[in-house]
Amino acid sequence: MPVTTRPFARTFRLAALAAAATVAMVAMSAPHATRRGTARADASAAPVFSDPTSIDHAFLPVVPGALKVFSGRDEGVAKTVVEHHLRETRSFAWDGGNVECRVVEQRTFEDGVVSSTERLFFAQADDGSVWMFGEVEDSVEDTPSEPGSWVVGSAAQGDPEGTVETSSPALAMPAAPAAGDEWTAESVLGVEKTVLVAADGITVPGPAGRIAGGIRVIERETGDRTPESVWYAPGVGAVREVSRGERMALKASSVGLRR
Repeated sequence: MPVTTRPFARTFRLAALAAAATVAMVAMSAPHATRRGTARADASAAPVFSDPTSIDHAFLPVVPGALKVFSGRDEGVAKTVVEHHLRETRSFAWDGGNVECRVVEQRTFEDGVVSSTERLFFAQADDGSVWMFGEVEDSVEDTPSEPGSWVVGSAAQGDPEGTVETSSPALAMPAAPAAGDEWTAESVLGVEKTVLVAADGITVPGPAGRIAGGIRVIERETGDRTPESVWYAPGVGAVREVSRGERMALKASSVGLRR
């Protein structure tokens, strides 16, 4: 999970696929942000990507070559996530053109053993919002009926078997998230993830001390009764996540932290 709206090697699981869905392109409506029930962005207006690989969002920066290390416990199991902001990019066909995305790789270790590897694809729109064009996951828990991968457009060679193909990117973070903002972060095959900004302008814990000006968001997925709280620090990104049975915290980062 991630750098995204769920940054610590997320366990994104879809409901069972209908037979027809496995062979057809799945339409995903364009997500939008709201503030206390009032639309902040026109859902019919597609984002524009003139310089998509320059991702300098305060709460979701992507810095080629950077590393972040998270650790904690998940259902009593020791867990470590190593997040690597790769220097490579990947392009996705969308809206009559191609959008080049930054690649963030997250490798999860449980009790010291690799349990999954995810690659997340991000692009920043001209208005400053950050969008996901997919996530592909190689996990020991994946099954053909519960894929953990999706991409905009067509799956590429090397993507996991069963990768879901969608028609639109997902809003990872609005340009200027504020308390009360809420948006649909993902909507694939009937599984929807919503994000609510519960607080802004707060002080959040970081690996080198507390950081002012942060936000806390609450994430919920269809069918999952356990919400997750994620804290973000300006210039750093996600620094902490808490949900029932799981606690993760940023322990080291080359993003935004300098002595």
